[in-house]
Amino acid sequence: MAGIGFELNRLFNRKSLISFIGAYTAAAMVFTGPMLLGVVLLFSVRLISAMSGASLHDQDIIVVIITYALIASMLVNNIFSTTVTRYVSDMLYTEKPKRVMPSLHGAITVQLGFGALLYGPFMYFSGAGPLYGALGFALFCELIVVWNLISYISAVKDFVRIILVFAMGVASAIASAFILVFTKIDPIAAMLIAVYLGYGVMALGYYDALKRYFPENEGRPFVFVEYFFRNPQLSLIGLFLSIGMFSHFVIVWLSPFGKPIIGLLRSAPMYDVPALFAFVSTLMTTINFSTTTEVFFYPAYKNYYGLLNTNGSLQAIELAERDMLIILKRELTYLIFKQFVVTLLVSTIGSAILSEASFAGFNATTRGLFRVLCVGYGLYASANGILMILFYFANYRDALVSTLLFAIGTCGSALYFQFSGATLPFYGFSIMGGAVLMYISAMFFLWNYTRRLQYNIFSKQPLLVIEKHGKLYRALEWLWKDK
Repeated sequence: MAGIGFELNRLFNRKSLISFIGAYTAAAMVFTGPMLLGVVLLFSVRLISAMSGASLHDQDIIVVIITYALIASMLVNNIFSTTVTRYVSDMLYTEKPKRVMPSLHGAITVQLGFGALLYGPFMYFSGAGPLYGALGFALFCELIVVWNLISYISAVKDFVRIILVFAMGVASAIASAFILVFTKIDPIAAMLIAVYLGYGVMALGYYDALKRYFPENEGRPFVFVEYFFRNPQLSLIGLFLSIGMFSHFVIVWLSPFGKPIIGLLRSAPMYDVPALFAFVSTLMTTINFSTTTEVFFYPAYKNYYGLLNTNGSLQAIELAERDMLIILKRELTYLIFKQFVVTLLVSTIGSAILSEASFAGFNATTRGLFRVLCVGYGLYASANGILMILFYFANYRDALVSTLLFAIGTCGSALYFQFSGATLPFYGFSIMGGAVLMYISAMFFLWNYTRRLQYNIFSKQPLLVIEKHGKLYRALEWLWKDK
């Protein structure tokens, strides 16, 4: 949803240092808040538990349960979020804001049910134990709620409240961790409860902001289900993106470099820590896409399609198309260049800082791995920006192929390194290999599509997903029928 970019752009245009910092802070909280909170909490609870005298093994258990809940919840959410976001965008565009909150409730219900069927049995048989298993599953369910709220919160313009909610989430988690860790509660359970409280504060704050912005509701909560049949590619795109993002972690955990932590839960700290810090290099591009690229591209895009829909003259349409593509090329070039600079700075300066601090056992091996991962994540961030433009043109087929190549490239490379007995730094090339395939394919598809833009727009045929007389359609029709 482009609205937040235009709103934040007003802050940038005030030309003051405070407004500039405020704009980037607000954007960071909206687009990367839960992930940033996860990073902060992972290291905070480890530090607090270490101060309380918890063993290294207990600290590893805390981190691995949080990490598994984060990855599993994002995997489930990514399967649904692209489709749900498309529905919400359509409702806002067609001026039907009353249907937003019901769809949020429906999306959360569907994802919790789907996730519980998968993650519940996993935690039960994981060997983590009844207490840790229950806390890990509860955190997984809460994170699904938070991921859904963050998908909707970009429609809310109350950025001060968003920043305060994030700060309150961090503060409440850290404060409760300090309080609980010095009680007689099991230290692992105490830390997990503190994390749960932190995300809970964030969820309640975001939900309150949404209720203030969308006070009236109408329509069924499962109306968005129809969009899964209209655009089935969207769910697959989310799934393939998740596979590309997280499969290399799982493969490293199962490799000789991984180690069992508790039951079936494994970890590879020498890989996970560099990857976590390298991922930070993508945040700037995520923010810049919505605060600059989208802001400049969208008006030209809207003008072009407005002329097509209102019988504009051929000369006006061609002129609008030329202007739109010039702006698109310029903004994507800026975006990719900015990511290159950020990747260069993070990989060099960040590596030196982490080495000087001797953080988490950083050595020559992990420094090399960190640099490789920075490049891989940088390529992914740039490719993801191109992918978002394919979404603008509703070119889901090509976007699906690009994300499929990303998943195959990352997962296939990691498996190859595992079976070939490669050293740890080589595993970093798995995300790089997948990102290169995604970047090249997405760039080619975007160039090929825009090269014959009018032909692709006017010749595009609707995809028949299911027949209306089919049993599946009749069984599900009541979910989305809205009178």
